[in-house]
Amino acid sequence: FTGRLAYPVADTNGQRIDAASAGNPMVYTAAYGDQPEFERAGSQVAYRTGGGLYIGSRNVAPAGAAWPTLSPDGQRLIYALQGRLYMVNLNGGDPVDLGAGSAPTWGPNGLLAYAGCDSGGTCGIMFRDPDKTDPPVRLTGSANDVPSSWSPDGFNISYYSNVGGDYD
Repeated sequence: FTGRLAYPVADTNGQRIDAASAGNPMVYTAAYGDQPEFERAGSQVAYRTGGGLYIGSRNVAPAGAAWPTLSPDGQRLIYALQGRLYMVNLNGGDPVDLGAGSAPTWGPNGLLAYAGCDSGGTCGIMFRDPDKTDPPVRLTGSANDVPSSWSPDGFNISYYSNVGGDYD
């Protein structure tokens, strides 16, 4: 078996991120926060705390930032802040405003999926290449659709939606 798993836990000890590897049966605390995102080719975890987004112990985005998603090469991070998406180079530089959206998830093929609206005002899951200025393409038609992750081959996106009163 191969693979890694990181998940948020909230209990009497506070909020933390536990992690495990298929090669090691031990579960360990990787960080204190939520919204974990493993680096694809590495071992670090990006996560959210009340003080912002972190990778390891390094702060990479301000307080209020959410939904960290790492580029396939682990060199950049996209996050949501106050209804907008930002991309930051982890080697330095100022964040780049990518426009309106939330809940970004960066796919293995370099495309970005996120919750947003098209120019006509219809909302759903959008996707685009964050390195280009081409307009995004809308994949779904409900403002309640939120992408969660890409398949390893980059052709499918899992998502959850509030269709019947509960998110599924």
